[in-house]
Amino acid sequence: MTGWRRTIVPVAVVLVGVLAWWGLAIDAARLGESLRAVGDLGRESWPPEGERWFLSLVWDGLVETLQIAYLATLFGALLSLPLAMVAARNLAPAPLVVAARTVASAIRVLPSLLWAILAVLVFGYGPLAGVVAMTLYTVGYLAKLQYEAFEGLHRDALDAVRAMGASRFQQAWHVALPEAGNALRSQILFMLEYNVRAGTVVGIVGAGGIGQILMQYLTFGHYDKLLTILVVMFVTVAVMDALSLLVRQRFLEMQDAPRARWRDVARVGQG
Repeated sequence: MTGWRRTIVPVAVVLVGVLAWWGLAIDAARLGESLRAVGDLGRESWPPEGERWFLSLVWDGLVETLQIAYLATLFGALLSLPLAMVAARNLAPAPLVVAARTVASAIRVLPSLLWAILAVLVFGYGPLAGVVAMTLYTVGYLAKLQYEAFEGLHRDALDAVRAMGASRFQQAWHVALPEAGNALRSQILFMLEYNVRAGTVVGIVGAGGIGQILMQYLTFGHYDKLLTILVVMFVTVAVMDALSLLVRQRFLEMQDAPRARWRDVARVGQG
């Protein structure tokens, strides 16, 4: 990259930022007022609520959030896997690939919060709406990650079973799925971690979980209770991050382990 290009790129980035700030009509004087408001909020929130009855209520909401996230991840993974197989260009014909990717993209257009609003309108308030909303979002998001994992596989194994006369389903089930297994497991763990976070958000619109409790106390200005909920959410997400990282590292260490048994591959080609 020449010297003028190294100069013009950062200048253009800064210029676009200035134009965006100007276009939003942001009043810089309000930043100082906001800082004072943060101080007032901190004084009203401290100390956090620690009564046993309230901690029991928060615990019940947290458990419900974890249940919603787990079921959404489980159902989403089961539904996204066949969709991803059809969406992978090395596993399915072009018309099916286009149709499957269109479905996944259409689901992914709406964020989980908007899916939660729609689910609440259909199923009413409660955890069922949260499970449905997060399952739908998981399908769209996870399907994209999965078909990219399938398309990233080496062609040698697929070409070998294809030459033996294996069907597309046999190629996907007996070769692509075992070869991409570690990546798929890691992606599912990532979605579980994401759904725990999102579960606290979708509850704000009435889709169950700890977010529903958070919204209740936020509405009435009980900031000491709100702080307790935020601390519990922070600790939960941090623990989920740590556990997910440990498990994903374990899967990465297994990358060199044999994933496809070639005698099974040969048996598929002969079947």
